Amino acid sequence: MADPSQSAATGAHNDVGGAAAEAGAAAPATGPLARAVVHEVLNSIEWRMPAEINRLARQLGGPGLASLKKAPRNSIIVRTVAGPGAAASATNTLCYPFFPPHMSMPVKPGEQVWIFNESPGGPAPHQYWLCRVHEPDHADDINYTHPERRHDLYIDKIRTHQLSTAEGDGNTGEETAPYTGKKETDEMPGPPGFIAKPPDASPEEEEGIVNDEAEQNPPANPEETPPSVYDQIYTGSLAMQSFTMEPVPRFTKRPGDFVLQGSNNTLICLGQDRGWNYDKRPDSSEYSNAYSAIDSSGAATDPIPDFAGTIDIVSGRGRFYEASKADPDSDQKDTQPRVILNTRDKLEVDKNPAAYAEDSKRKSVELNRFDRAFEGDPDFLSDCSRIYISMRTNGDYNFNIEHANINPEFEGEGLADIQESPFIVMKSDEIRIIARKDDERDEVNGSIRIIKEGTVNEDQASIYLLPDGIIQLTGSKIYIGQADQGHGPGEKSSQPYVRYSDLNNLLTAAFENIQEFCTKVLTHSTPGYGAPSLQINQACSTLKVKMDDRIGQIPSVKSERIFGE
Repeated sequence: MADPSQSAATGAHNDVGGAAAEAGAAAPATGPLARAVVHEVLNSIEWRMPAEINRLARQLGGPGLASLKKAPRNSIIVRTVAGPGAAASATNTLCYPFFPPHMSMPVKPGEQVWIFNESPGGPAPHQYWLCRVHEPDHADDINYTHPERRHDLYIDKIRTHQLSTAEGDGNTGEETAPYTGKKETDEMPGPPGFIAKPPDASPEEEEGIVNDEAEQNPPANPEETPPSVYDQIYTGSLAMQSFTMEPVPRFTKRPGDFVLQGSNNTLICLGQDRGWNYDKRPDSSEYSNAYSAIDSSGAATDPIPDFAGTIDIVSGRGRFYEASKADPDSDQKDTQPRVILNTRDKLEVDKNPAAYAEDSKRKSVELNRFDRAFEGDPDFLSDCSRIYISMRTNGDYNFNIEHANINPEFEGEGLADIQESPFIVMKSDEIRIIARKDDERDEVNGSIRIIKEGTVNEDQASIYLLPDGIIQLTGSKIYIGQADQGHGPGEKSSQPYVRYSDLNNLLTAAFENIQEFCTKVLTHSTPGYGAPSLQINQACSTLKVKMDDRIGQIPSVKSERIFGE
């Protein structure tokens, strides 16, 4: 039986292998890199049982077990499918990460990576892998990329009328079922699949086997189609148990941006100030907010600001989460990506909607690049969690925290909305700031301090949460609660708070005056015969004068610094 590994490396329907084959017809390829399918990711070798390590070692050529036991974290086991000389490998290869742990690249079993040999032409206990291979736009997915989808050409052929609905052009490159332009399982092209173009068989093997489980659990029915190579990897890899397949929006960067992305909707962008806000929404936009539309004169209608370097740390762009699950048949909101259900019954980003010319939700998409161009853009309104650090931005406006939207009735100095200024903004559904207390580890008992710089007793302000549980607020004036709600004599009807010592002095003096009055009454001598009591009259007059004095002292107890409702 022909070696499918060789077929995948040089076959006519494999664009990478085909290019290698054409070059090899004149001279063997001598490039330093090879393309390989990831069979297993060794994010940590320690937790694997000895039997599992021995199984992996048997699949390696050369000193497999010795090398495997010393493999650093994030090493991978691969099978070469295309590379120098257009030769595919008949055995698996252990690859160390090329980059040090300071920058660990993500990769999952079933994806393809670039690898190279430190000693070309000579034996080596291991090679090195650089990164995942970047596939065409209709196949590449930041969450999980099935490399063989690069062969899907429905969008090119259907839209240019090269493929009629009477013929098929399936993922194998051969004539298959008639094209219907629908995404359902029995249709063509059907849902995104995980077909097994790359071979894994050696010339001595009848079929490509990538793990022992496939050998130990053959199909019950001999006539049953065996699982594809990629399905064997998917079901037999332990690393796949530590990975979540889910829709993750794609991100459009500006030319000068440096972007780091994880596989599950986490992103750090070192770029410039940008983002959809409460007023400017992406719903009707034809462009990503990475760029500005151009007017008839060729000028940008919304120029990119200068001196606006920004670090945007964000998770949950487009906001897919349990309360708002992705639905392939619903209309996406805001910057959410279009999604589709694949053959593994998992949702993923629909990267090739133009292929479904007869689907009610997708038939208007003529070219993939025109569909939801704003997918995954920074969105200050809907993204789940963000820390936004900018050297110049309109933070109050962008995040809809302008004074008129928060406490419009309150007036005072310093309440003007800040524009074109350095900002650090944090936003999420729930935010917690925690200072540690741990008596068992180094007897830590921390504190929290929020400080606004200024002159003490003038414009300096601070909030202290101290280790002993004391909360200290300082400032020229402190307002607690909503303005215009207290019906008091302070600014905007606020209620001045009282100081204990002043209130104590006032009430003590008032009560002493009353006690003096009572003593006079109890000890006075009546003149008899209905004559007025001079002592009582004198005591009442004295009490009245002193009560007037106490009333006059009441304003002295109100605070000139703390106010509230």
